[in-house]
Amino acid sequence: MMKKIALLMLFFWLPFMAQATGYSAPQELSGLEEPARVLRGGVESLTGYLGDNQGVPPERLHAFLEQEIAPYFDFDRMAFWAAGETNRYLDPGQRQQLTVMLRERFLQTMAQQLSGYKQSRIQYLRPRGNPRRGDVTLGVRVFGAESYPVQIDFKLYRGRAGWKVYDVVANGVSAVAHYRSEFAQLVNRYGVEGFLAGLAR
Repeated sequence: MMKKIALLMLFFWLPFMAQATGYSAPQELSGLEEPARVLRGGVESLTGYLGDNQGVPPERLHAFLEQEIAPYFDFDRMAFWAAGETNRYLDPGQRQQLTVMLRERFLQTMAQQLSGYKQSRIQYLRPRGNPRRGDVTLGVRVFGAESYPVQIDFKLYRGRAGWKVYDVVANGVSAVAHYRSEFAQLVNRYGVEGFLAGLAR
């Protein structure tokens, strides 16, 4: 189930990562340049690596993603929101276990799928949000060769560690909300312990 969710996120995220190397916030949107620069840094790091390492084995790509790309995401926040009401029944160790599982499955699936990404034309959208409150959305519209355009919104917040991506929304569908729905179904069916045991497989 986790693999299915990660694939959904990757389907929306990879086309953006393939070419979105020219993001710049409009000058009048002072304060939004910083999160845009953070996201662009991750994009350029990934595209540069892929360009220099064609056909890299998944295990090497996974190591790169773990070291260079994972820090742009807040997996703790993603896992907490995805767990929803289930957080009430999780002890600190179980919460950490859930975060580790989400992170590992996400990166593992990304490493397996990256070799097949296709380039797409990107239209950059006007950044939204309030950087003073530490919450902004950076949007793009992806035009695939054989599909309808997909609008992707990257939600970032500013915490103690700087700007981090905590959700990806494609055509109005939130990846974190998708996780939450799947997690709730698994908890209702197997209970908390069964849910965590299932994710570990």
